[in-house]
Amino acid sequence: MKKSGDNMKVSVSILKEYDRLIRAVNKVNESKADFLHIDVMDGKFVDNEKFPYEVAKDIISISKKKIDMHLMVQDKRTIKKYAELLPDYLTFHGPRARAWDGTAGYARWTAGCAPVLFHPVSA
Repeated sequence: MKKSGDNMKVSVSILKEYDRLIRAVNKVNESKADFLHIDVMDGKFVDNEKFPYEVAKDIISISKKKIDMHLMVQDKRTIKKYAELLPDYLTFHGPRARAWDGTAGYARWTAGCAPVLFHPVSA
């Protein structure tokens, strides 16, 4: 018999451990977590800048967990670039502008139909 929490999945963020990423990824790899959560920040959409493309790519290469990527970036080309890393889940924000039309569809197509969540009304 299934319990009510049987479908719950856990995604662990390594943002707090940014200075010790390899150690943090290895800790998540050894845990019972379902996903590794990567908060990408471009320094424009939000004040901080974390997980540039090459760093995210390296993290994905050593992770044994599925990837839950959250993009807090201003440029839709950046979203497309990170989508090409094929995260299992991809969430991003964008302004209410026609320039963002099609970005969610492109990200979904690029990421192999990964679930994509687009927050059009942000900041």
